[in-house]
Formats: sequence, structure tokens, C-alpha cells
Amino acid sequence: MLLSRRRLIALLGSISILPHSFAETSPNAALPNLPEPVTLPLYPGAAPGSEHWTQREVTETMGDNCIIRNVTHPALLAYRPAKPNGTAVIIAPGGGFYFHSMGNEGFDMASKLLLRGFTVFILKYRLIATGEGWNAELDRRLSQPGWEKSLSDEVSNYTLADAQSAIRLVRSRAAEFHIQPTRIGIIGFSAGGYVATRVTLEHSADSRPDFTGCIYGVKPPDIPEQVSDLPPIFMAWANDDNLVPAEKNATPLCKLWKREGVPMEFHLFALGGHGFGSLIHHRPGDRWLDMFMDWINSQVSIA
Repeated sequence: MLLSRRRLIALLGSISILPHSFAETSPNAALPNLPEPVTLPLYPGAAPGSEHWTQREVTETMGDNCIIRNVTHPALLAYRPAKPNGTAVIIAPGGGFYFHSMGNEGFDMASKLLLRGFTVFILKYRLIATGEGWNAELDRRLSQPGWEKSLSDEVSNYTLADAQSAIRLVRSRAAEFHIQPTRIGIIGFSAGGYVATRVTLEHSADSRPDFTGCIYGVKPPDIPEQVSDLPPIFMAWANDDNLVPAEKNATPLCKLWKREGVPMEFHLFALGGHGFGSLIHHRPGDRWLDMFMDWINSQVSIA
């Protein structure tokens, strides 16, 4: 049995999934309106800790979406806007730690941010190794209680290291990309929300994001008791998200930011489910991306 349609829809954020529709494409497949990205490896050689991984990276289409599996060489896909506004956004797509949902949580997000002048970097962080039958395996694991921790734990150290390295890399090349080094943020979706939130909680001075977006993100299982130098955070959820519910994931983060007295904006939309990303459903939640971009500008203007 393949990954259930309900969970595929949730993880991929598309209502037009074609069952069992896979076709290998270019590793840098992108939407037609996106410029060709510059690929920036996060490490000069093999990624530390996974030097002996042998799985082959695969890029596939599933319905209308593009997914990437078996990332062993983490990298940033860099996109330059026509008129840079000096702010960079690193995007961490979701996919249950098994794949990157590159369509509505990667490429389409990038194209919309570029139009507003943001310099965009899509983060390909390391993932759980997958082979034949990966979708049935993921379906089974998502049905088990505590899947958020069991899945994230398998690659938690790698994803944190990749996010930290990504922020350091962008900051070190800020002048080249016409970015202000104090205006570098990260936004993550679902499993990518875990990645974005984790690096927001655990960073050094050079790997600290200046702002964070967590969109229906998986909360890190263990939030540190002592947290210093938190940046502002923007969060968006749908109240009918049954895969990564807001009360279990967003609420603890809201409490932490409020306790620390750090600016926070949280939107809970009545409808939208999980995985809505940048898709348009003709619901109030469709406005979250415009809200996020306006929020970034308000934060960097007072930083």
C-alpha cells in the first residue's frame, strides 16, 4: 500500500496528487518563472557525520509537486531578485524528514519572495535514507504515536548542523548577494519548521537567524530551559491541522517567546489543514504569506 492519499495531501499540500505518479527529473528542477539557482554546498567536502552514506539523491515529481529524497550533500539553492531589498530568507521545506516538498514549500515560495525583493535560499538539509517502498514506510510511521520525535531524532543532529551552516554561509557571503548581514532569516514548513525552530533555539552568534518563520512546524521535542538571544518569530497554523496540531506545537513556542519577551506573531486560521504552503485555496489563510512578508519588513525596520 502506498502512502495514503490523506497523508500525501497533508505532507505535499496539494489536492491534485496523482496516485503513484513518479518521474525522475533534473536535480535542480524549478518552476518556469524562477531563474536558474546557484548551488552553494554547505561543506567543502563530505558532510560531517554522514561521510559514509551511500544512498543516491533522487528528484521526482508526484502529481503537481516536485520532491527530493536521500539528500547526502546538503546545499543551498540561491536565487537573486531583480531588485534586492537587502533581506535574505532561507526556506526549509517539509516532508516528514523523508523528502523535501519542493513545490509549494520551496520553488513557489521562492518565486513569490523574489517578486518582493527578497534574496532566497532553499535549504536542502539531510534526510532519512529511503529506498523502495519508502512511502508505505512513512505512512506506517506517521500513524504511530510520537512520530514527530522518532523521525526527527534520526537526523536531528544533521539537520541542526545543516541549518547552522546555511546561516553562516549566507552571512559570510552577504556582500556578494547584496544582503545586510543583520537581515538573514529562516522559514520552515512542517518538518522544515522543526529545522527552522531548532536553529533558532540552538545557535552561536554567527548562526543566529535574525527572524524566524514556523509554518505548521513540528516543534522540537525538548525545548531548552535556558534560551538566550531569541529572534522574533512568525507562526501560522490551520485549526483543522490534524497531523501537526497547533495546540501541541505552536502553543509551547508561543509561551516561550512570551516568557522571554521577544516579539512574536501567531495566526491560527479556521481552515487549511496541513501543508497549505503557498497554495491558494480562496480562504482567509491564503493571506499568510503577505502577512509574513509585511511582518519581516516591520521587524528589520526596527532592528
